[in-house]
Amino acid sequence: MAEPKEGQTHVIGVIDNDPRFCQALARLLQMLGHRTELFGSVADFARPAELNSLSCLLVDAELAAVSGADLAGKLSKLSSQIPIVLMSSSDDDVRGRQRELGAVAILRKPFSEGQLVAAIGKAFDQSRRR
Repeated sequence: MAEPKEGQTHVIGVIDNDPRFCQALARLLQMLGHRTELFGSVADFARPAELNSLSCLLVDAELAAVSGADLAGKLSKLSSQIPIVLMSSSDDDVRGRQRELGAVAILRKPFSEGQLVAAIGKAFDQSRRR
């Protein structure tokens, strides 16, 4: 896994409409040494400047209105280089479309700390190459 350089931390964006899940995930990521930016919806995240400050983005694939899967697809078409990890409680459709959506990994909720570390490790490796 790509580690931040000394004095730097990875900033991980989280988009999920469940505030309790977001807070729990943020605490876990912070315990792992990362900073987090939390967004309750894709609309809350829709500011392009945020893309430049993030090492990766964890997105609920099943958000209302604009889904995380739709966001991943749009960012991929815009040639955004931010690595995206999709989170889903029902990964059947999403897993089949992972490459099309440009996601580096898919996490099936509930996921373990080890699965999270592996997924964001892939994202950091991709982020380092951009």
